Amino acid sequence: MPLRERKRMQETIRAQKSEISALVDGRDEIKRELKMVRTEKTNEIDRKWEITNKMNALIQTMDEWDECRHCGADFGSIMGLAWGAILIPCTHPSSSSLHHYPNSNMSTSNGKYVVFDIVGTCVSYDKLTEAVEKQLGDKLLAENIKPSLLVNIWVEASEREYTYLSITNRYVAFDKLFASLFYRMLWLAGIEEPRSFASGADVEKITRGYMELEPRPDLKECFDKLRAAGFTVRGLTAGDYDRVLGYFDKAGIEFPKEHLMSCDSFGVGKPDLKAYASTFEELKGAKELWFAAAHMWDVSSAKQVGFKSAYCSVLEKEPCVDIFGEMDVMSDTLSEMADKIIQASS
Repeated sequence: MPLRERKRMQETIRAQKSEISALVDGRDEIKRELKMVRTEKTNEIDRKWEITNKMNALIQTMDEWDECRHCGADFGSIMGLAWGAILIPCTHPSSSSLHHYPNSNMSTSNGKYVVFDIVGTCVSYDKLTEAVEKQLGDKLLAENIKPSLLVNIWVEASEREYTYLSITNRYVAFDKLFASLFYRMLWLAGIEEPRSFASGADVEKITRGYMELEPRPDLKECFDKLRAAGFTVRGLTAGDYDRVLGYFDKAGIEFPKEHLMSCDSFGVGKPDLKAYASTFEELKGAKELWFAAAHMWDVSSAKQVGFKSAYCSVLEKEPCVDIFGEMDVMSDTLSEMADKIIQASS
């Protein structure tokens, strides 16, 4: 075969191979597109089923929660706020975990209310610090770690993880989460082998100190002043309901159990605005409605929902108003805060 003819045949073969390759690529692209269409169709069907199931769950949950409204607790508002994203934050709690009372007179017309954060505001962390000092104090100081600093980073980190879990619809009760983070705090404080440094028994004794927290010295005076001025004192806590009530019972401070709400009851943690919305909706007919806290992140969040805001610097010292803004009342002690609330309401 002449050389020229051979070259022509080779060029023809190369062209045909190129065409075949292009056809194969086109076929593969069509296959990918068909697969994507099938996947999208399947996802669309799954999404429709997901929405349908959530709608049915929403209807069922609201029907169940409607049964509770004769006591004034408007839990349905939480669902309404969440519905914009087609989210249901949690299943309806069992009746044993809902701490409100059908026979209590909870009419809010023309009433005056101050809703308090509890842990860190009404009660201090001093007993927890004492427990750490008693159990690990010498070992910590040998590592140049102040027990009070360890306690505060432990609390701060726990509040952060609690919040992150809640806003991603994975609510975990604060008490359960708190103990689990202790070894991580030791590591972050510079302890190379946290589980060798502190035993399980050490952690158990330290966390027992968390159950023994005590009210701040002027808390009773604060409550007495507010009640004498016609205010009802309420509480909204991220803590365990029975544990928090125990703080008041052991100190002999009056706090009716029907006036305390725990975030554990509805599975949404502060500072998610939905956590404040349930209490605000329940009391929104009040003449005066305040939220009081020693955490600036807490009271400033409640203010976003509609509460008047009262901040006490007894815990944080620095209010960081450049970050959170000014609150309606700013004070250094709980007793002073009560005076300023009364003055602002007169």
